[in-house]
Amino acid sequence: MKIIFLGTPEIGVPVLKKVASQHDVVAVITQPDKPAGRSKKRIPSPIAVTAKELQIPVFKPLKIDPAVLDELTAYQADIFLTFAFGMILRKDFFAVTKQGGMNIHPSLLPLYRGPSPLQTALFNGEKKSGITIQQVALKVDSGDILWQEAFDISDNINVVELKQQVSQRSAEIILPFLADWEAGKITPQPQLQEQATYCHMISKDQGLIDWNQSAVQIHNQVRAFMHWPIAHTFLDGIKLNIYQSHLVDPEDYEWNQDVENGTIVNACHKKGVIIKTGAGFIAIISLQLAGKKVLKCNDFLNGCKDLNLKKLGME
Repeated sequence: MKIIFLGTPEIGVPVLKKVASQHDVVAVITQPDKPAGRSKKRIPSPIAVTAKELQIPVFKPLKIDPAVLDELTAYQADIFLTFAFGMILRKDFFAVTKQGGMNIHPSLLPLYRGPSPLQTALFNGEKKSGITIQQVALKVDSGDILWQEAFDISDNINVVELKQQVSQRSAEIILPFLADWEAGKITPQPQLQEQATYCHMISKDQGLIDWNQSAVQIHNQVRAFMHWPIAHTFLDGIKLNIYQSHLVDPEDYEWNQDVENGTIVNACHKKGVIIKTGAGFIAIISLQLAGKKVLKCNDFLNGCKDLNLKKLGME
């Protein structure tokens, strides 16, 4: 088939490579180059870099205007395929290809429609999620379901690991799915609209830890926001980013029940930095003081001593 691929971040790269290995990807559309690092030099998206390696024409429009639509229509592609593109498509885009478009969405639609399904699933402590391929519809993530697969979410997996899992699995299933689509073996199934739930863009302030929350809630916050905005607190007025945590047996620290939430009740190389929360205790095992490197707890404690009974919290 002739396919137009739309995507932006790393999660879509394996799918693009897999599709291009057996189909004619005539064009790739991705978001414009964005500034990165201290130099603010504009760099292309991972999808743009991959498309260039594959010698596929790349479009990076600020908006998809009539001129772009005309150029894409001229390719006479059969379908367009989107995966984490990051821009909402207008209705006139649907006519660019002969058979409309399909979207890979990392949730069990109609659950978690929107831009942050994986982060939100982790933040909410979900035990199960999945991958859905749906027909692109005018209302975001509301199209008929073409293919769906569920998977379990382990208690300690973080968003980076979960994205890698979804990326790899999506690449594994995309060619068999497209083969079934070409053979007419796919029967679209309407979503149950009344069961729809939604997620939203993650905001920077969602990373700030409230130590009055439970240990489970804070652990979920850490693993959901490991990439961005990163769960954080303050130690002696200095921002402290937390990259990895795990839950500990509260019975081991019952004698600390009277200290304030957010208090470090134990800081040692063997057990990590143990903090009292609104319900239970949490161990921090990978962290970073502002302006410093990300460190495992053992290395962090070598340079940051006398933490016992210090209170973490607002700046």
